Amino acid sequence: MRATIRDVAKAAGVSVSTVSYALSRKGTVVKETHKRVLAAAEKLGYVPDAKARSLVHNRTNSIGLILPGSNTGYDEDVYDPFYAGVISVFADELAKIGNWCNLCLFSENDSALREYLTDAAVDGFIWYAVPGKVNELVNTISVRRGLPRIGVFSLAAESGMDIADVPRVIINEGKMVAEAAEHLISQGHTRILCISSREWDPRTDDFLHTLKANGLQYSQVIYGEYSEARAYEKMTELIKSSEALPTAVFATSDYMAIGAVRAIRDAGLSVPNDISVVGYDDIILSRSVTPPLTTCRHDTGAIAKATIEYIAKCRDNRETGEVIRTEVSGKLILRDSVAPPKSK
Repeated sequence: MRATIRDVAKAAGVSVSTVSYALSRKGTVVKETHKRVLAAAEKLGYVPDAKARSLVHNRTNSIGLILPGSNTGYDEDVYDPFYAGVISVFADELAKIGNWCNLCLFSENDSALREYLTDAAVDGFIWYAVPGKVNELVNTISVRRGLPRIGVFSLAAESGMDIADVPRVIINEGKMVAEAAEHLISQGHTRILCISSREWDPRTDDFLHTLKANGLQYSQVIYGEYSEARAYEKMTELIKSSEALPTAVFATSDYMAIGAVRAIRDAGLSVPNDISVVGYDDIILSRSVTPPLTTCRHDTGAIAKATIEYIAKCRDNRETGEVIRTEVSGKLILRDSVAPPKSK
C-alpha cells in the first residue's frame, strides 16, 4: 500500500503539518526535525500526491513552454539545437523554483495547439512567437482560462504584430547583428557577403544597415533558407562564379554559417585565412565545427528568468498579470572563424 503523509508523520513523531512544511520547505522546521522527516519519507518510499497537492494549493507547479515544432514554416524547428538549448535553459530555471517544464511543440495544425492551451494542467504559458495565429490563440485562451501568459518576440516581429495587450520579452537582435558587422569591419573587411534565410529577414536588414552606416557599399546577399545544405549549395555556386570573392561572410543562422564553412573548405580555401565566417544563434555545433564559429548568442538565461518570474509572480498573486515589456539582447561570441583579410 502506498505510504501517506500520515504514515510519515507517525514514523517521524511529528504532526502532519510539520511533514508538509518540511517536504515543501515552507514554514520554519528545525534542522533535526527536518532530517527526521526526510529519513522517514525515504524509508517509507513516500511520494507526495501531485494531483491532490495541486487541488489544495490551486497550482500545478508546471509552466507551459510553447515552441515552434516541425512543419511550422518558420525559422528552424525544435530539431534545431537552438531550441534544444532553449528547452534545457528553461527546464533548469524552473527546477530552481521547484517547477516543471510542460512542453508543447506547435505546428501548422492549430487545432492541436488549441487543445493543449485549453486542457493543459499548467499555471501559465510562455511562448516563442512566430507570425501567424499562434500569438492570438495563446493570448485569447490564456485570458479566458484566467492564466498568466508572456511571449518572447524579436524586436522586428514586435513592430509588425498587434500585441499591445500581450506581456512580452523582446529580443533586440539588431544590437547583436550590428556588433557582428562592426567586428568584421574592425578586422578590415569591406567585401562582406550576407547569407540570409529568405527575402524577408530582419537580421539581414539590420546587418546591411550597419554596413551602410559604416560607409560600405558592397552588400551581396544569397539565400540559404535556414538550411545547411542550401547554404552550402549557394556558397559553392558563388565561389565558382565570382571573380572577386568576399573576404567575410555573415549568416543569419549557425546552420547556414556551417554550410558556408563546409563549402569554403571543399573549394580548397581556408576559414578564416581566405574567408572569415560569422553565424547567429550559438548552437552547440558552432563550438565543434572546424574552426569554432564566431557567432551571436541570445541571453536565453535572462529570457527564461524574466518570463518565469513573471508567471510565478502572477500565479502567486492569483492574477493574470499586467502587460509588461522587457527588452534583452545578447552578445557576440568570439572564436576562431574570423581574421583580418589577406590584403590588410
